[in-house]
Amino acid sequence: PDGQIYSTTFDEADTLDANGNRKQNIILLKNENGRTITEMTDEQNAVAARSLAAQAEMQISTIDEVSTQKMKEQSRPASPTEDANKKLAIEQQSIVGNFAKLWYGDSTEVEESEDFLRGLNPDIIEFDRDKTSVVVTFADGTTETLSFKDSAGNPIDQASFIKGNVNKVLAAKTKIKDVEATLKKSQFDGTRKFNSTSIGFSAGDAAPGQESIDVAFKREIRDIKPPSRMIIEDNENASLPKVQQWMAKIPGISGNFTAVTYSDNADFIEIKDKKGNVVSSIQFDDKPSAKTLQNFYDSIYELSMNNTSVEDKALKVQNKRKTIDATPRTSKKQAGMTPEELAAARTGKKVKLNGQ
Repeated sequence: PDGQIYSTTFDEADTLDANGNRKQNIILLKNENGRTITEMTDEQNAVAARSLAAQAEMQISTIDEVSTQKMKEQSRPASPTEDANKKLAIEQQSIVGNFAKLWYGDSTEVEESEDFLRGLNPDIIEFDRDKTSVVVTFADGTTETLSFKDSAGNPIDQASFIKGNVNKVLAAKTKIKDVEATLKKSQFDGTRKFNSTSIGFSAGDAAPGQESIDVAFKREIRDIKPPSRMIIEDNENASLPKVQQWMAKIPGISGNFTAVTYSDNADFIEIKDKKGNVVSSIQFDDKPSAKTLQNFYDSIYELSMNNTSVEDKALKVQNKRKTIDATPRTSKKQAGMTPEELAAARTGKKVKLNGQ
């Protein structure tokens, strides 16, 4: 019915596709007691029955006569494959139509579209639209920016926006193979103009969870406090060993940084990296202030944060991460807009604020 050429095989493996489903255009043959028989699917049997009926009609003797009437041809029932393909085509046309609203829709239409598209892909946690682009945030923390301009900064039309971006927000199983063909059949409104003012934010509920590894690690290393009177005024020989011992306790420091003394009309302790570059220092000819000391300590903690692998951080904070409450997700794009811009986007027209 769909133009496929049928073939036969005695090997059952040849009748299955990569997903283990039966190929409808390959007929399985079997040998039973010296006779070759066919083992056909219901769909293949239906095609065979129609073919036999057509051949029988061709072999019946007929008498030519002129008739002014034509019997209505009985339509055959659609095969399961045809039904599935038709349903998929309708769904994809709906996806394209909804995606188009991100480009032309007012704020209500944009949010409706975002809610619809987010429901198709469980990996998406957030859509955020303003006049420049739509930013899509995924559960793994990555983002995808769907810009309304091309790489040269020129505005792109509705069809180009759809063709270039729709599959970026779809899960693997719902991606559209031929966007161009689907676009031609869909009901998207090609007469609508680009909406340069509408906004839209759609996000799932943020669930309570654990604090990040970095937050927990930062807290843990700051609990490794320097000993009292670690930096002794004008006494580098007494200060240096204490600094070295303290640094040795902090992850990511040993093997990457060393503490040395330096004198140039003043006494310093310098922290150097493997190449000998000075990355931090403290002067202690005079008694260092509390702020000077804290700045020095903070610099060591920062070196630890930046030079400890994710794996080592995770080991350090194992079973020590705190449970945090959910915080509502908010639109970063709307946070950067003025009250006037927000009001205009929500109403579709300029709004006077505070009587102005």
